[in-house]
Amino acid sequence: MRRKEGDKANEILDAAIRVLAKEGFDKAQVSVIAASAGVGTGSIYLYYEGKEHILRALFGRFWEKLAMDMQSLQQDDPLLRINDQLGLFFDRLVESPDLARVYLREHHRFLESQATESLSWYRQCLELGQSAFREILAASGRRRSKSSTDAMRLSQAFLFGGVRSALESWLSGAMSPSLVREHTMNMAMASILAASVRIGS
Repeated sequence: MRRKEGDKANEILDAAIRVLAKEGFDKAQVSVIAASAGVGTGSIYLYYEGKEHILRALFGRFWEKLAMDMQSLQQDDPLLRINDQLGLFFDRLVESPDLARVYLREHHRFLESQATESLSWYRQCLELGQSAFREILAASGRRRSKSSTDAMRLSQAFLFGGVRSALESWLSGAMSPSLVREHTMNMAMASILAASVRIGS
């Protein structure tokens, strides 16, 4: 697959987000993505092998940017760092309602894709959160164990599920993004504190 220079690859991903948000993955057509990007259908294949590759690439781009932003956070307090990490995740999706819709509907396809390079950015974001959680435990004098690792992963799954529900509430128009963000962050921090206390008990 031949690569072209310039920003056309990103323009195709942006167009794909618009089309996927409207049509869903199964109904979306490469020709419609190409038209939205202002390129011929054949030109898409200079950048991407097909619709599945486009989906992997757009989520890979999302997680790569998020991982870079998370790494730049300056908070020494691990609890505040987790708060900022989760806030970044929420804010990146709220910046683009179309991307938020695609995330809610299609992210499971990305996780099932086994796209090693793209998934590595996703796993890096998870590890940054897990690292901060381990710091909270260490500061409390608690040892890392299999049960604490399992609890940490369950807490992380709970947090992602909470953000998903919060995004759905925002997209439905039930609440403003600022109110959704405030409540989401408050509940997330409360759950992390509760989990860290329970692990140590």
